[in-house]
Amino acid sequence: MQNLEKLLIFIGLLVTGFSSATTTDTIPSLIPQDTVFINVTDNNNFSFEHTIKKSETLYSISQHYGLSMGDLYFFNPQIVSNLIAPGQQLNIPLPKKSILRFQSKGVNRDAYYALCYKVRKGDTAFNIARTRFKMPVDTLLERNSIITHNLDIGQILHVGYLKKTGIPASHHNFKTNPEWTEERLKEMAYKKGTGDRKGFNEAGAAYCKKELKDRAGHSVLHRTAKLRSYITIKNPMNGKTVRAKVLGRIPKSVHTKDVIVVVSRQTARALGGKDSRFYVWVKK
Repeated sequence: MQNLEKLLIFIGLLVTGFSSATTTDTIPSLIPQDTVFINVTDNNNFSFEHTIKKSETLYSISQHYGLSMGDLYFFNPQIVSNLIAPGQQLNIPLPKKSILRFQSKGVNRDAYYALCYKVRKGDTAFNIARTRFKMPVDTLLERNSIITHNLDIGQILHVGYLKKTGIPASHHNFKTNPEWTEERLKEMAYKKGTGDRKGFNEAGAAYCKKELKDRAGHSVLHRTAKLRSYITIKNPMNGKTVRAKVLGRIPKSVHTKDVIVVVSRQTARALGGKDSRFYVWVKK
């Protein structure tokens, strides 16, 4: 009987040693506070939820993740001014460049979060590994101790690592994100964080049309304001305001609905607009 017990103990130690030696890129146990779950959009862009801790501010969070305050407000339109509380969650964009897909031996794993992905309907091992996370399918299966390619909806997969030190601003490239290009100009990005726009009728994008000529002051095109009347335009990002004369209507076939006013180059310059499109408030 004693010999049998010794044999079982020996086999157990042998199996344990073999397991630890062959799983150099796995996580023995996923501790909740060290695990980050990746959200994936239809355009295959990644984000995750950050839980606000005591003493954290929106500014410190934005700096940690390489975001401007405008970026942070865009991805979290629910934020009202700077009022946040511990336990509240913020949506943080995760650039693919910040995902460490493999770890070499000797790397301190305590310096990283485990990045995990929850299997959704229609997912396959191939599209998760190759399309979403750019890794060999065998690596994904071995890392998660999966024998076959069959996956279950809701199954948790470990797909990589994220440094606990944060995300460098240089890793973000929102210009390639179709969900961001136009939306960054809109009220969602800045309305909550730039103060009260009481008294202004509209908020949206101004488009600078270089061919629009100024006549005795600043000139604009607007959809509904009375022709030859004057409207007030304010850039809430810098506080600059101008009064401009409405010379005509915005062509429906040229501009999308988020463009609420077309301005001349002189007017755009007076408002401090650095791009051909910038966010403004309008008072008729």
